[in-house]
Amino acid sequence: MSGKLFTPDERAVCEKLADFKGELINKRAAILLLLDDGKTQSQACEESGMSLGQLRYALTLFRKEGISMFPQEEAVEAPAPQKEEKKKEVKQKKAKADKKKAAPKKKKPSEKDKKKAKKKLQKASKPKKKKKKKKKK
Repeated sequence: MSGKLFTPDERAVCEKLADFKGELINKRAAILLLLDDGKTQSQACEESGMSLGQLRYALTLFRKEGISMFPQEEAVEAPAPQKEEKKKEVKQKKAKADKKKAAPKKKKPSEKDKKKAKKKLQKASKPKKKKKKKKKK
């Protein structure tokens, strides 16, 4: 059943867009289709899982721009697998950076610190001399 929102051509494009999973584009297309089918805004929100604000944003955008609110049909034909690979790559880089941050940085000893350590070693290695107490007569 076609409503007042779409022309038959726009509805066909929107139905194609609604078939793609996990994209904001398909969610917007699906919610607009629900409205076109005669659902109320709150019913469309419940069925789609989008908030009322998101629905109203999509509806306002559609009323301003029409079907051109969506990218060219060719660009949406198939979701780009490169996007997922890019996300994984970014996550891996972020994980490496977090590991580097978490590892404690070792401070290189300065010359002054080296001299102090050397003196301590020398003192520790020398036998201690016992002082003889003088007896009082």
